[in-house]
Formats: sequence, C-alpha cells, structure tokens
Amino acid sequence: MPKIRPFTPKKLIALLKKHGFIINNITGGHYGLYNKETGSHVTVAYHGKDIPKGTLNAIIKTCGLDISVFK
Repeated sequence: MPKIRPFTPKKLIALLKKHGFIINNITGGHYGLYNKETGSHVTVAYHGKDIPKGTLNAIIKTCGLDISVFK
C-alpha cells in the first residue's frame, strides 16, 4: 500500500463527503457516514489529533474509494 498522508478527522470527513458520503449519525465523538451508491458505511472518530495509520487504512478499505483519493 502506498504512503498516505496523515488526516485530521475534519479533513477526512470533508474528503468523504466530497466523494458521495453523507453524515447519517453522530454519537458522542464519532461520525457515521454512508454512501448510497456503494452501500458503504464508515465511522470516523472525531478527536483533536490525526487519525492513526491503522484506523485510516481500515477506513480506506471499508469506504470502497480508490487509494489515490487519499494521497
């Protein structure tokens, strides 16, 4: 997997919304996003620091978008 730049939760949510995801659930510090076209559901923890690499990789695999979107 190619290197991916770090993302803050705010930037990641904006990127996902740009590619067809909508926020359908907010519980505490977690945002649930859903894409009607792909049927993908992703949860993003909204905290004040960058998203850890492993969590970001899991979100990328789950959302169904091409890896080049996240570079």
